[in-house]
Amino acid sequence: KTCLFASVVGSCHATTSSVGEFFSACGAVNKVFTLTLSPPQPPLWLVEMADEVGRQQAGLLNGCAFVDGRLTVIPVVSSTLHSAMATASCRLGSLLSSGASGDAATRTIHVTNIPSVCSELDVAAHFADCGMVSFVKLAGDATKPTRFVFVEFVTPEGALTAVERKSGSSFMGRTLTVKQSHTAIIKPQHFMLRQDLSAVSRKKDDFSDSGPSTAPTVNLFDVARTIHVANIVSTASQEQLVTFFTVCGTVTYAKLAGDERQPQRFGFVEFADPASTFISLRLSGTHFMDRPITVKQATCAIIKPASLRQ
Repeated sequence: KTCLFASVVGSCHATTSSVGEFFSACGAVNKVFTLTLSPPQPPLWLVEMADEVGRQQAGLLNGCAFVDGRLTVIPVVSSTLHSAMATASCRLGSLLSSGASGDAATRTIHVTNIPSVCSELDVAAHFADCGMVSFVKLAGDATKPTRFVFVEFVTPEGALTAVERKSGSSFMGRTLTVKQSHTAIIKPQHFMLRQDLSAVSRKKDDFSDSGPSTAPTVNLFDVARTIHVANIVSTASQEQLVTFFTVCGTVTYAKLAGDERQPQRFGFVEFADPASTFISLRLSGTHFMDRPITVKQATCAIIKPASLRQ
């Protein structure tokens, strides 16, 4: 499916029809799905565009004023509505939680009796009706029948609602036990995306073939789908790097950086979908060409040659 996840922050008057009409300026809209959350969380819409061109054009609306609020647009590509909603909701939740007040532990729940075959996106989708989920962390032995999981919400109210509604609920054939967590989730370094893109673009790991003075403005979508990879063997090629990360999703661009004369270099990998970025973080610590690599969320987008910029 060719979808966008749209949230109108600060708006109380946006409707499904007005959202569909607004996005139709970018191309044909197949359908608009609504996800209603409890206040003070903004209403959310999943907008299914008719084609990829429309999706890309609609992604440029991120940050635009709309009705009495401002749009946050997160493009996603997914085979099912279920996974599209879960992926985009988690990504939007992680952005909003960066400015959330209060102890993160008060926004986190501990869930036991989770079937080992489930994914973090499955868990996020199960708890989406309680509040906006910002992060999910599966834990426990994956070889055992059951595991446990921590789920962080944008607000403490989301966690409280989850404890009330979901404890004793059925999830993939198992009965869940949901309790308030006493600790916050320890997240991968640089997982949280900076919303101040002007500051992000000045970070030292930003690079280009022609120097920083020609760097174009990047958008949040570009940053969200890019990872930073460290400890790459110097003999590796960009093609080999692309092949290695293809298991996480479609790779649209890769760039090696650092001194080729040194034993190791670093690089950046850009995916077609931000969901692939989340999956690729699991490869941190694995071996690429006999060397353990470190994978982190990038804090800037790859600045490509002018001929490749869209």
